[in-house]
Amino acid sequence: MASLTEDARVGDLVKWMINESFCTEVRTIEAVGGGGTAFFIGDVFVLGTGVKLVNVGAANGADAVAILLEDVLAADDIADLPNIRFLVRGPALIDPDELVWTTSATQKTAAIAALAVLKMLPYDPTATWSTQTT
Repeated sequence: MASLTEDARVGDLVKWMINESFCTEVRTIEAVGGGGTAFFIGDVFVLGTGVKLVNVGAANGADAVAILLEDVLAADDIADLPNIRFLVRGPALIDPDELVWTTSATQKTAAIAALAVLKMLPYDPTATWSTQTT
């Protein structure tokens, strides 16, 4: 976890992914009202118009389809934000505590479940791993 004086990093959120080229995509964030809107690593997004993505905000967490992998500031004169990198599929392990969430805990739980369907699974630091096979 990042310290209080340090920005979040992708490595804080994504603990493991099978292949960056497979698990991530460059997408467009659909226009939001006004400029100066900031999005941060770990923001959860849902599908908007076509293939554009919209920040969950007040949307249903069960519709979550992507996690932002870079900080973005929307300028006043930009309608849509193109070329933004997202985690869109797994297999990947993510730290659910690093997801940026402004709505209810119930919606966050629903989003974590929706992301798990896409094989973006919550990381459990207490789990034990073995490479031994029988």
